[in-house]
Amino acid sequence: MEQLAARGADAIILGCAGITQLIDPQDLPSLPLLDSTALRVEAIVNAGLDSAAPRART
Repeated sequence: MEQLAARGADAIILGCAGITQLIDPQDLPSLPLLDSTALRVEAIVNAGLDSAAPRART
């Protein structure tokens, strides 16, 4: 990860569900670590909430 940061990476995507158990954000404080599982869960919840919202009648 440090090599990626040195080469200009803007963030690191943690693309495996179990990787967050091995890597802590404090391991590389200079770059954001993006937890793909958390991002997917957030997107699913937001989509569900959006579809459950009452629709305005026109």
